[in-house]
Amino acid sequence: PTQFYPGVFTGLGKGRFIVELLLSSRGEGVIPQELREFYCYLKQVQEQGYIASWEVGFAIFAISDNLAGEGYNVELRQTLSRYLKDKRYWPVLLEGYRREIEFGTAGIRGKRGLEPDIDRDIADGTLFLPGPNRINPDVVARYTLAVAHYFRDKNWQKRGIVLGFDVRKSSRELADIAYHILKRSGIKVYYFHLPRPITEIALAVLNYGCAGYIYITASHNPKSDNGFKIGNELGTQLFGVQKKEIMRYLARVNMRDVKLKLSLCSNETQRDVLPLLRNKVGEGNFDAIYIQTLISHLLKPYAPKTIKILYTPLYGTGREILPKFLEKLGFSFAVYAPHNTFNGEFPNLPLDQRGRPLNPDPANPLVLRDVLSYAQDKDFDVIIATDPDADRCGLAVRNNQNQWRVISANDLWAMAVWLRMEMLRELKERNQLPQEYSGLFQDGYLLVTWVTSNLIELIGRHYGLHIRRPAVGFSNIAEEAVDEIIMPKLFSFSLLNQDEDTELYKRSMWLLKNKLRYTSLTQLLRDILQLSRAHLFGGFEESNGASFGGHILEKDGILAAVTILEVFEYAMVTKGLTPWQAFIQMCRKFGYFSTVNIPLELEGATAVRDRDKFMALVANLYHQLKQGETITLGGIKLTEAHRGEDIKSTENGFQFIFENGNQLIIRSSGTEPKIRFYGQKAIDRKEFEGMSDEELIELKNLEDEKLSDFVKETIASLKARLEGFDFESNSSKVKEKIKTKTPILIFDIDGTLAQRKVPLDEEMVSLLNALMEKGITVAIVTGNPLDEELRQRLRGIGRNPRLIISCNLSTQLYYFESYAGMVVLREAIRYRKGISDEDKVKLKRIITEFINKVKNGEYDSELKLTPEEIQLLKQILNSEELNIEDRITRIVFRYEGFKTKLTEEKSVEFRSRLAELLRRHVNANRIEGCKIGIEGKTTIGLSSVGTGKNDAVDNILELTGIMPQEAIYFGDEFMPEGNDWPVVGTAGLNIFSVGTKDNLPVVVNYFGQGPVYTKLAIKEILDLVNEGNSVEEIVDVLKVLGKANYFFMADASEKNELDRGMAKDYDYRTRGKEVTPV
Repeated sequence: PTQFYPGVFTGLGKGRFIVELLLSSRGEGVIPQELREFYCYLKQVQEQGYIASWEVGFAIFAISDNLAGEGYNVELRQTLSRYLKDKRYWPVLLEGYRREIEFGTAGIRGKRGLEPDIDRDIADGTLFLPGPNRINPDVVARYTLAVAHYFRDKNWQKRGIVLGFDVRKSSRELADIAYHILKRSGIKVYYFHLPRPITEIALAVLNYGCAGYIYITASHNPKSDNGFKIGNELGTQLFGVQKKEIMRYLARVNMRDVKLKLSLCSNETQRDVLPLLRNKVGEGNFDAIYIQTLISHLLKPYAPKTIKILYTPLYGTGREILPKFLEKLGFSFAVYAPHNTFNGEFPNLPLDQRGRPLNPDPANPLVLRDVLSYAQDKDFDVIIATDPDADRCGLAVRNNQNQWRVISANDLWAMAVWLRMEMLRELKERNQLPQEYSGLFQDGYLLVTWVTSNLIELIGRHYGLHIRRPAVGFSNIAEEAVDEIIMPKLFSFSLLNQDEDTELYKRSMWLLKNKLRYTSLTQLLRDILQLSRAHLFGGFEESNGASFGGHILEKDGILAAVTILEVFEYAMVTKGLTPWQAFIQMCRKFGYFSTVNIPLELEGATAVRDRDKFMALVANLYHQLKQGETITLGGIKLTEAHRGEDIKSTENGFQFIFENGNQLIIRSSGTEPKIRFYGQKAIDRKEFEGMSDEELIELKNLEDEKLSDFVKETIASLKARLEGFDFESNSSKVKEKIKTKTPILIFDIDGTLAQRKVPLDEEMVSLLNALMEKGITVAIVTGNPLDEELRQRLRGIGRNPRLIISCNLSTQLYYFESYAGMVVLREAIRYRKGISDEDKVKLKRIITEFINKVKNGEYDSELKLTPEEIQLLKQILNSEELNIEDRITRIVFRYEGFKTKLTEEKSVEFRSRLAELLRRHVNANRIEGCKIGIEGKTTIGLSSVGTGKNDAVDNILELTGIMPQEAIYFGDEFMPEGNDWPVVGTAGLNIFSVGTKDNLPVVVNYFGQGPVYTKLAIKEILDLVNEGNSVEEIVDVLKVLGKANYFFMADASEKNELDRGMAKDYDYRTRGKEVTPV
């Protein structure tokens, strides 16, 4: 079977290398000299406070694995070796190896290589930088293989995946790597062999009925960057639950798996592969399909055109599509020749203040400087620009003085909503409104991310649209559209209750198809798009992304640009307004919202820490305001504050409202060392009354400038506060508020807190109470019901709001509620999941019949046991009366003979055979949704499908609002048949074994053997909490101690013979302590 290594760079990255190296070699003569010197460099950087301690261990392990492990790219390994010998490149290696690249809203994006005009003195022509925090062949291969495993487990091989790439350097090479891995994994691939817009790739997913797409792009990032983007069955960015699934598969992929896949392709060349692919996906043919689809979203596609257009593709994929689109619609246009090639160098773009080339951002006026200059004396009305993957567009129009002005995305989308709704309204009044748009006036929606202009919301409400304000990212727009708009209507049409299956479409569209009784997936997708067109006007985000109802729920710069052109044409023909005059008219009708987006870009080794420190300060201000303190920023008093996580749990940001009406959202990037400041200020339309156009624009510009200055002053004010803000001392207060400082500890009972069936001893009770006194939540997970036996075993643990008990095989969850001096035990009923009373009666009868048949020999031939074993089984069944226990939500039966008369291995085998036969017996009686499995040492249990300790952990985390990374689980049975095994699937959970020692899943860390080691772990946790350590640091220390226990405590008799010199800690995690096996 395949051996999975969850977290090649994460689960093993925190301490394994140093600990195992020292234990096995005493540290002499094993570490190469250059790596030893680099380690000293990392320690110096850490001591200066530039990087976290765990990043040092992560980097050393990742580099060592890269140098010695199988499957890594040879050229990357050579680059790594060369850089280790040259101190100039150590900062580059630090950034590349300090952590694993983070999965953002749509995929991964990061630095690819060194470029002379960006990296200056150290640029050496390297195409790919090594390291797990880069975009390189190793990272792309690993992600692709994770997607392949995900597809295979979903049985999506034949449905296939669409693969595409943009114009960037290395995009084609990385796409070829992805193709080979997908092909050798048995996945059907529709490969666009030339650069094409990402939304064309997304549309191909629906056209070919595929299960998703992979696209190599870094959007409008610097040319030294690249990225890896994943889409789902709807052609959208991954939804949250899908992203988590992919990450679980990623955790199991190791580079040896990658080596196997790529080695099988070593004899293949692009010449062997690509001609065949052209027969599958002919870009020219699909370009026509894409363009025709876009045309279907225009209201008057073939009306006469008067607008003259200059288009710049900025060297990107739009050059192959937008000119054909404009030509087909009859527009008069020209393409800016210097930018009309595929070129990942993005040459001749203007330089920034540091002398580096600007990013190919189509909305940046500085990027368009040469284009604007070229068009100044030409007869153009509009300039359009698209970014390299053509999912964003920027537009410039002439003002009343004939000067070019780039319109911000906030203003552009406001104009699109206003003028397109005007077009739809007029068509409705003339009884010419296409039927597919009629729902917009009855039950229409508009989606605008929370950092985007409130003007768009105001205009939408004017036309009666319902407004939703999702978190940042088009994946959140798409998820909101499907969850809140499309699925409720789809289920209501099918006369089904959506509440039962709200997440079904995220697991598989095929499951949804079957649930809704569709005959084909094509028809289901068609109905989804029709509902989208009928009830969703569109989705918009401040970062130049837009899409319209009925189209792919992914931003599309091509469609956005042409839709804007259509409404501009409408304004000119029906209202006599140029685009600039239309903007002024919109301000007069609705008012204006000044908006600004100012990024605070952090650089250097401290960038990530500085970002986190800055956001900790902002969080502290939020809490101070909520506690009634008076706070001023930029010289203006704050009146309100809101958290991004109240919109969505993963949204990291805060919104502040000031007494003068200013609004400011401060939001950190999850994937880059960057913080964005989104300012906003409304101007009442009444203020524009009586003003000339020029005066209106002057007032607008004045408020824009004031807002920009205010945000800059606020940033300066926060920086000044930061100098006097003790991150370490203040973060505890903030983190307690957001539940990140102390862990939640989750314990199994039998073998973990006490021996089987034995009450907790006084010391264990005292330790658990001490944890709760420190504010640490303690959760106990057991398969037993909360009956008198369990209560007696837990006696001594006080009624405490910090105590949670998940029992009855995760079908019930109890907690203590404190109110007015009372502490009351309560059950969280929403987590109850059990067998119905009617089915219990049937199951008890079936179990009795089944056991009698086994005793009578009717299943002898099916048990697959030897005659002697069958006889022994019957002796066990006849040794005591069948006792079927009703445990409220489930039923169990057990025989003590399974423990007393059999080895543990045989007990598992006997009970597994009985469970399998009983399962067939139950299915024959048509009782659905029943899971049958072995439990503990003596029991066979029947419960609802989908119940296990993983469900218990999920419920506990949801109840407490804790992330898995902040929880620590202790159990003792981590064999595949063990009752703690299910928690292994909880991504991010910190897991420790105090039982099973060998052949553990890699995500499980060994700590010791039995409850005595649980006690020692608790004592260590209490000490670490008292010292102010974070959850991550606590986990790191436990891992180091557990590793020492594994190697030194193979036999208790060795304890006194321990060579403590070998256990001396040279690792950063234990802060100079001796690593003593506990």
